[in-house]
Amino acid sequence: MPTLADGGRPESYATYDLFLSDGTFQPNMINDKYDQDTTTGQLVWSAYDQNYPAIEWDAPIAPVNTIKYRDNTGIEQVIANPTEGWITNVLFINGGRHVAYEISSADGRDLGWFALDEFGTSTPLLIPESHDLSTILPFKNIVGTPLGYLYGFEGSEGFSLVWGTVDSGEALLWSGIGTWDLIGTEPMTPVGNPVFSSVD
Repeated sequence: MPTLADGGRPESYATYDLFLSDGTFQPNMINDKYDQDTTTGQLVWSAYDQNYPAIEWDAPIAPVNTIKYRDNTGIEQVIANPTEGWITNVLFINGGRHVAYEISSADGRDLGWFALDEFGTSTPLLIPESHDLSTILPFKNIVGTPLGYLYGFEGSEGFSLVWGTVDSGEALLWSGIGTWDLIGTEPMTPVGNPVFSSVD
């Protein structure tokens, strides 16, 4: 049962399962996690790939087990295959120098956010041991910035906005009463994006 993106582009929000038995399509929201660096044309997305190991679970859908990358020349490759969980989100951070991804366990526990560098090394960003992930807002959860990432959460003081870097930690930028959603940042300035390495 192939999953097809509307228009043939993995960056499209509209993805469908094609049932070969009768030729019908049904919407599939599991393959819609992607991010494109509009300054360079590079693209990352999460997808199930039967050629790579995946967690075992009882869900009726295949676990998303790879992070795929397309460079600005159109060459696609798998750049990560985290086997400890399934990938629930993926995006560029740190000016495109890292790919952040979120993974969950087979029983639905959030295992956190990690940053992947061009050599395939993962660094923990937002993990349960240091954050209450249930308070982090659900719209894309974090967003990339030229030098790191931003995320927002609801706490006892209201809404808080935090800026972080892969190497230097985090700093509270703002706190305020009310309900807010962190929905994005301005396009990132190009910083000489690396070409990410394939896991093959």
